[in-house]
Amino acid sequence: MSCHKGDFFTDEEYHNIAMVQVGRGKGDGESGSNDFGSFKVTQLERDKFAFRTPSLLNITKMGPYGHAGSYHSLEAVVRHHLDVNDAINNYDAGANIEQQGVQTQDMMSNTLAALNKLNAERNAGTEGVLQDRALSDKEVDQLISFLHTLTDSCIADADNTQCLAPWIPGDDIADPDGQRLEAVIR
Repeated sequence: MSCHKGDFFTDEEYHNIAMVQVGRGKGDGESGSNDFGSFKVTQLERDKFAFRTPSLLNITKMGPYGHAGSYHSLEAVVRHHLDVNDAINNYDAGANIEQQGVQTQDMMSNTLAALNKLNAERNAGTEGVLQDRALSDKEVDQLISFLHTLTDSCIADADNTQCLAPWIPGDDIADPDGQRLEAVIR
């Protein structure tokens, strides 16, 4: 599986990597709190819980990570990719979600639905499905160091907010449904 490829380090495709399902969801599932990803558009079972592969360009400045912002640190989301089952079984919302008020009521049941689908695809030998990968702590550190090299020098300096400012809404911009994820310049 090579999702992060090409000039923009993305295949622009949709994949289920069983990312932790936090937030209010999109009205899917029994409780309406789940988010079935691209399935909402295609209505194809293979697309359930599949989300577009994001670019890795400037990734060090684009947290929180995951389609719903379920990981605060780049290391945590990298480790999620390496061993999805372990990442979900040991997920701690308090340690991974900075923003106050993010709904976690159905987080585990919704996440397990995505994980069960991923594991079923793995067991069926479905091509292109995320597989676990063993990396040492040193290799994880090297991967994260590489990801830092993909950050534009214009925004690499945390004190230089001018580059990202046009894309981060200020307090004067309305949040009509209260569901906007608040970006944080680090």
